[in-house]
Amino acid sequence: MDPLPAPERWHEIARYLDVHSGAAPADAAFILGTRYPDPAYLAVEYFRQGLIPYVIATGGANRQTGQVESHRHREIMLEAGVPPDRILVEDASTTTIENARLSLPLIAAICPTERPPALLVIAKWFHSRRAQMTLKRHLPRGTRYHLVAYELPGLTRETWHTTPQGRETVLSNWRKIPQYLAQGQLEEIQVNANGCE
Repeated sequence: MDPLPAPERWHEIARYLDVHSGAAPADAAFILGTRYPDPAYLAVEYFRQGLIPYVIATGGANRQTGQVESHRHREIMLEAGVPPDRILVEDASTTTIENARLSLPLIAAICPTERPPALLVIAKWFHSRRAQMTLKRHLPRGTRYHLVAYELPGLTRETWHTTPQGRETVLSNWRKIPQYLAQGQLEEIQVNANGCE
């Protein structure tokens, strides 16, 4: 296990991992697989606002709960009134890379062919940079991204370092980025006022 970074670096690490460009109009919302319901509720909000016409929910069986993540998100969205034909489900993935790769046919089915897709990505704040770097590496070149990064109770941008579980979760994401970059699984990103590229 790598040594714990010095406390003066904790906020720097959080700022690096937290890629939040904000919600904007897109061809679809893209939910990264997770057992938490938060991204489904955010997708409902953006659908109601007219920012997105479709939602792509990803994620197979969760390792801890056994529940299929994308199915649970779909249930939440259906209960909130999102029409079933506006929700596309990828339910076999178990990793972020698979979230991306296995969603390619869904993206192709709903996005215009005359231009690159535009996606509104919804991810946990500490996973958001790695998620975005993964999508850029594996989704079609030229795809435009906007990213909304949400917090979990007890695992916020300001408090993550105060518990052993918080430190393990956040630092695991931080340490994976250089490893996965070296393996060619990620691609560097730039975040600006127009989103991520």
